[in-house]
Amino acid sequence: MLSTQLTDTYFELFAQKDAAALAELLAEDVQLKDPNVGAVFGKKAVMEVNQGIFDNFDIELVWKKTFLKGENSVAVEFALDLVDGNGQATRVEGVDCIEVQNSLITQVIGYVLANPIWHKDEA
Repeated sequence: MLSTQLTDTYFELFAQKDAAALAELLAEDVQLKDPNVGAVFGKKAVMEVNQGIFDNFDIELVWKKTFLKGENSVAVEFALDLVDGNGQATRVEGVDCIEVQNSLITQVIGYVLANPIWHKDEA
């Protein structure tokens, strides 16, 4: 699977909160580096982070733009709306730099824009 196809699928499954299918895309030794959770190592730990998001928010992938750097490196600029149990929507915009080897995601480094967060009811 091409890196761009894999990352497209990754974002679709994340927005669908399909933990089982998402886990199938990750290498056992995957690394996640995220400004909100720090560094996380291993598929189980990364999926625990994702499951925490899935359990607490509805997710809408608003838009994404993919940039290919070589065969195994992809950067994806994105905007997600996270809606909590009270219906409060928060937009998160950022970039995920994703490394792929042997058709599995081996690393995700997330960067979140400093001031992109807004609430839908304030727009």
